[in-house]
Amino acid sequence: MELHFNEIRVGEVVRYDYRTADIFRSFNIEYCCAGSKLLGKVCEEYGIDPDDLRIELNAILELQGEGISDEMDFVNWDHNRLLNQIETVHHVYAHGAIPVIRAQLTKLVQIYGDQFPQLSEIEKDFIKASGSFKWHMRKEELVFFPLLRRWFDSPLKSGEEISMYTPILEIIKEHETEVNLFKGIRNLCESVMETSGEYVMLKDCMQNLIDFFQDMELHLHLENNILFPKVIQMERGLVESGRN
Repeated sequence: MELHFNEIRVGEVVRYDYRTADIFRSFNIEYCCAGSKLLGKVCEEYGIDPDDLRIELNAILELQGEGISDEMDFVNWDHNRLLNQIETVHHVYAHGAIPVIRAQLTKLVQIYGDQFPQLSEIEKDFIKASGSFKWHMRKEELVFFPLLRRWFDSPLKSGEEISMYTPILEIIKEHETEVNLFKGIRNLCESVMETSGEYVMLKDCMQNLIDFFQDMELHLHLENNILFPKVIQMERGLVESGRN
């Protein structure tokens, strides 16, 4: 992949080789919902030297996919495998992790709230953000994914024509909202980690939060940058073939 910064988008790079996600993360570039942004624009927004980012990315891209396991080769997964991964791995993980992290935060506020005033804000914001994210996942599980599976079974066939374009845009907007809700928590979490010293319980909770954020990034990347482009490209092809 040639890195033309004014032509290539963040999501295209991560879609090509998911190992580049670690590079974007190291530059604090959010790739799961900002995947549509051009590399040059992202460098401008984040104050990053394009040459620095290019060197790091090329170290991965020059491998030309060598060493990518099937478990990370998401772009070549079919829609059934993607949907199953999103629901049975990422949704299940998030539904299980949220109450555990909430309970940890409540206990930490009681014990260390005076020493680490950020904890109260993290707890309050996490309750709000995780509640919104749980609602979003349930919506996907009960409404959006069944609709999408039905579309794959009979896309744009007469008698029940379903376009996924508008529902996908709605889901993407919700993803952006969720990422923004969690962004402030992540920053506070990192500041606590830097000053947590030998407080093992505190470090464990902050690490659980970081793991949660990273899983969420992959979860939303699979939808925004892998699954949804497949659907939109397929729908456009079906529409065009129907006109001919």
